[in-house]
Amino acid sequence: MFSKKKIVLICAVVLVVLGTSIFGIVYAVKQKQKEKPSSDTGKEKKTEGTGTAEEPSSDRNNPPDVVSDGLPNLGNTCYANTVFQTLYHIQPLREFVKKKNNKPVLKELDDLFLSMEKKDGEREKERKLENIKRVIGDIFKTEMRDAVEFMREVFGEIEKNLEGPKIPKSGDYKELEKIFYSRTDENNICFVTREGKSVQEVLEKQQSTPKTSEVLILSIESMLGREYETSKEITREGIEYSLSQVCVFTGKDYDGHYHLLVKTESNPWKEFSDMRERSVGEGEVFGISPNHTMNKAAGSKTVRYLVYTKNSA
Repeated sequence: MFSKKKIVLICAVVLVVLGTSIFGIVYAVKQKQKEKPSSDTGKEKKTEGTGTAEEPSSDRNNPPDVVSDGLPNLGNTCYANTVFQTLYHIQPLREFVKKKNNKPVLKELDDLFLSMEKKDGEREKERKLENIKRVIGDIFKTEMRDAVEFMREVFGEIEKNLEGPKIPKSGDYKELEKIFYSRTDENNICFVTREGKSVQEVLEKQQSTPKTSEVLILSIESMLGREYETSKEITREGIEYSLSQVCVFTGKDYDGHYHLLVKTESNPWKEFSDMRERSVGEGEVFGISPNHTMNKAAGSKTVRYLVYTKNSA
């Protein structure tokens, strides 16, 4: 049997061993706890870094809508976008469309104009354009067309909506006549032909325009590079009109691109090329070629039509 001294000694040794083991375990746990935050921090940094790297990729896959007055191209529809921009920037017409928006074509035009005014995103404007396409039919094609021809046909659709031309003509129809050129059988567009060397001279040889006409749309026909000179202002039967829009075509025949130069209501000029919108100076507007020549322009640019607006009294 063990003596009391031996038992006490054995117990002391056991306690020392147990104490050492427990201390070792506690120390190991504490060390583990110290290491864990450091590991987590590294993990957070890694996660943050991964997120930062992924976000641009996500933005590229789902780009935000472009905020502008521009219109999206549905596929070779720059000609239509240019015409709709022209109509939108004729304030009397915009007000007329808003007032008569109980008619199918005018309703969809009004919706599009409102979307442009609000600077809606590209997808919303695409929907508005598709609605117009639905009501005006095959004239709105996803293939290159002549902008002037398309504009004439759009006016024709508007006239059908107003139940005209009739004898006697409806009040709505007469109201539209006051805004544009009176010869509605020519679809409100005055054509500049071989007669004369300037827009002013050609207008003087054209049929009389009523003094109530607020807007003149002049189509510049491309004839073997013939040139027409214009200026910021023209006079028609004693009434002064200022140039407010220039439709420019870059390219050849039906292989090219339309864009519009517009003098905005706040006066600065802007260029609209589908969804692209930018400010331009008068030098660029009238610098298409020297002396404001409107047909044989610099490079492959040609002017397809001009819009003149009656000066305020």
